Amino acid sequence: MVPRLIRWARDAAIALAVSLALVLLLEGFLRLFAPQSLTGTSVRGEHFSADDSVLGLRYVPRAVWRFRSPEYRVEYAINADGFRDARQRPAHKPPGVTRVLLLGDSFTFGQGVNYEDAWPVVAERELDRLYPGQLDLIKAGVQGTDTRSQLILLRRLARQLDVDAVVLGFLINDVYTNVPLEARDLEADAGGALSWDTVRTTVFRRADETPTFHLLTLARRLVTSFDPVYIGLYMSVPARGDFLRTPLPPLPEEKLQITEDLLGQMATFCDSLGVPLLVLSIPQQFQLLYLQRPARDSTIDVHLYDRRLGAFASRRGVAWVETLDAFARADTGGVELFYRLDGHLTPTGNAVVAGRFVEQVVPNLLGGGNPGRAFPARAAGR
Repeated sequence: MVPRLIRWARDAAIALAVSLALVLLLEGFLRLFAPQSLTGTSVRGEHFSADDSVLGLRYVPRAVWRFRSPEYRVEYAINADGFRDARQRPAHKPPGVTRVLLLGDSFTFGQGVNYEDAWPVVAERELDRLYPGQLDLIKAGVQGTDTRSQLILLRRLARQLDVDAVVLGFLINDVYTNVPLEARDLEADAGGALSWDTVRTTVFRRADETPTFHLLTLARRLVTSFDPVYIGLYMSVPARGDFLRTPLPPLPEEKLQITEDLLGQMATFCDSLGVPLLVLSIPQQFQLLYLQRPARDSTIDVHLYDRRLGAFASRRGVAWVETLDAFARADTGGVELFYRLDGHLTPTGNAVVAGRFVEQVVPNLLGGGNPGRAFPARAAGR
């Protein structure tokens, strides 16, 4: 009996050692030839972004970095003002030019796509054709921001840049993290637009500073490539699934109320400047996948925030433009609109948002949608 146990233990140890060696070899192969993590390398600048003590994150002016993930390879170039915007602007806004401030998170920034494929740039090209020399889109999307931090950014930028309208790119994940904006936050941010606060820690680091187990990431990519699995995993996480269940549980309901208050503060601030506020609601990948699922749970409502916040916006005189139905019409199954693992928009998904912006947001700004009519630019220095 004892010799048999020894043989079993020896065989088990050998099998374990061989399995571990194979795992390490596969992990090494992935790291060398098919990395599964998001990694960044500098083209110009030691760091790409850094912590902002009030806003949360800011980009290093004139930084240029290349980022690589299993799903895309992109280059992000930051201008002198700290945004991903290549449009050159004169010191003073020319007469007859309407400036629109675009606020939002990584979807408005254009994460996962090259500059020319980001939806604000795609829309800009089309508007240059329709309204040559009349429209200036200031692209101020910042990765990782929510409605609260976008309100702070709005207060920093709107007066200094002399904008004529504000468009907010909204996603339901903003609701997850929104917290009230306190008076002390505004006092700490009294430095004004583009005078960034104390930089404390680097956000994006070089690849060798952020180790990732690539085999686990690869397994996640393979598993979530199946729609039912992706949907099931999403809904199994209370911090995500509960935000789309009706009636809303207490925490999501509280977060929704906070978001309404932040949007209300945005509307009030824009009213004080005499400029319109519009919201462009961009869906998450889950919303599109679930909307097209043959059998759906009646307690899950992917239109919940467009309906609730859209009604609130209407009461405040804010135009709310949803894009989920436009995504549903565009999703023919042949071309991906989202990167499955990363969750951000592909170039095709960005084109859907840009089309909705031109077709629905611009007519709201025009007050009628006549393509031959100029935007209502206001006099500078108001």
